[in-house]
Amino acid sequence: MVNAPGKWGWTHAVFALCVVVEAILLYELVVAPGAPAELIVAVTAVLVVALVVPRLADLVSIKLPGGVEAQLKEVTSELERTNDRLDSLFAISMSPWQCENLEKLASGHFGDYVMSGGLDNDLRHLRSHGYVHVEGIRAIPQRGENLSEFVEITEAGRRFVALRASVDPGAPVSGSS
Repeated sequence: MVNAPGKWGWTHAVFALCVVVEAILLYELVVAPGAPAELIVAVTAVLVVALVVPRLADLVSIKLPGGVEAQLKEVTSELERTNDRLDSLFAISMSPWQCENLEKLASGHFGDYVMSGGLDNDLRHLRSHGYVHVEGIRAIPQRGENLSEFVEITEAGRRFVALRASVDPGAPVSGSS
């Protein structure tokens, strides 16, 4: 992944560190009479690192002694695909009915409800996973015009709803097809 403009990534930090070290070494080289060979080698090595580090983000492959070869771009790409698959799997791990209930709660207006065994179970599941906050499920009236008056969605719940929408924005979330 290449660093976005205006943001400091690890390559920028290493480059800045190299520039500082290079400046110190050059100062020592100029000030010290008869600089030792190690100092000249160090100045050269830091200069090479400072020039190479900014390009590491664009590195496609590297061959090391002994036949070792690393395909960095492919590894990064495969890691991104794996993360996308995990996000998708996690987002669809919730039943469609629970997800529909969570989305309705996220809207702030759940609407009419009847506290059935299924809704009770869904609320307990959503609460145990930290997606909703409810003082007491048994304290919720058996029928009502807006369940959102008694159940509040948490930040984790909002993030799950957003993840689910980003993974498959066109998919229906309700249990009825």
